[in-house]
Amino acid sequence: MKEKNSDSILYPYYCTVKILGNKLEFRKKTEELQVNYTINWIDKSSQGSIKFTHDVNFTWLEDNFYLMFNIFWRDTTYNKRGGNKLNHTLADFELTKF
Repeated sequence: MKEKNSDSILYPYYCTVKILGNKLEFRKKTEELQVNYTINWIDKSSQGSIKFTHDVNFTWLEDNFYLMFNIFWRDTTYNKRGGNKLNHTLADFELTKF
């Protein structure tokens, strides 16, 4: 501890710090892996298939799907009818594993 208005008066104080709680265990850092995907097909009833280049954790993918992908529909005839080019959210979207 240093006295407030002095550059030379310094008092050392020793202390012990005790941290309560569970011990943290660190996981080994794994190498990053770039995973790409391809939309294999999509039909007129909006059924489709996505193929990933590597295995993915499907539980994690289900929980984070909307963070990774922007899912919407757009009226493709907007130019012919004079409408606007808006992205509309889906009323229902189901992710299933094949």
